[in-house]
Amino acid sequence: MKNRKRDIIYLFICTLPVSAIIIYWLISEQDYDMLPWALLPQGFMVICILIMLLQERILKSIADKIKNRPEAELRELVLENFESNSFREITANSMSADLKNLYCRKFAPKNLLLGTVSLVCAYLMAAYIVTGIGNGIMPAFFNIVAGIAALYFGLSGIILVCEAASQFAGFPADRFEKKYREELPMIERSYMGGRMIIALNSVLNIGLDYIVSVSTSECEAVSISDIIGAQATRVHKVRRDRAGFITKQKFEYVICIYARQRNKPIKHIVNELQAEYIRDELIRRGIK
Repeated sequence: MKNRKRDIIYLFICTLPVSAIIIYWLISEQDYDMLPWALLPQGFMVICILIMLLQERILKSIADKIKNRPEAELRELVLENFESNSFREITANSMSADLKNLYCRKFAPKNLLLGTVSLVCAYLMAAYIVTGIGNGIMPAFFNIVAGIAALYFGLSGIILVCEAASQFAGFPADRFEKKYREELPMIERSYMGGRMIIALNSVLNIGLDYIVSVSTSECEAVSISDIIGAQATRVHKVRRDRAGFITKQKFEYVICIYARQRNKPIKHIVNELQAEYIRDELIRRGIK
């Protein structure tokens, strides 16, 4: 709160020179009737602060409502949206074809788009450098900064485009099949009879005997008999501006599945309903 008051006062002080210039100009023109308009920057600041306070109040009320939602209300919401939002239907004839289809349609286009944008930014930075040096009008400092930016965007773009090409080709699915070659028939039988939950950046298949986790770059499988527990943690993410006002907030659920002989849990970030679907499916299979 102290930082907020300090920054608000700082913003008002920053607008004072603008008002002083307007007052000086109006007095020079002897237009005294327009002097009240010199306080327009301060009035605009007041309106912006009031809007941000209202936005913050609305966001806080939404957060409180979600936090205090009764369990019965959540379960009713889960049942109402079960058919439309719960599980993805497996339409392919095999696990390999379905995994490759997932990578081609869900992960690859996003990486290709981001990679293309990064390469375009790298090209623009490089063109900026070439033009600036050729004309002799750009300071050396700006050329150095632009060069670093071009290198960063270029490398990022190449990595993302290569990853997209790998996903389009289905290489992560091929690596998955090679890694679990001995167990592959059992994993596929479990997969084809399982439930598919599509999260924002991952996919989780809770099958008959195995759980298959699909991320942007790899797939992994774990036997349900090896799972020792699972945990769902609700994370409330809040973004604030420099003055401390809430500008954005969201609730995420982090699902962690712990298994024997694994140093790290399988993690998936899902929404509230998906967390309940996963919870129900794991309980059905005897996992606490």
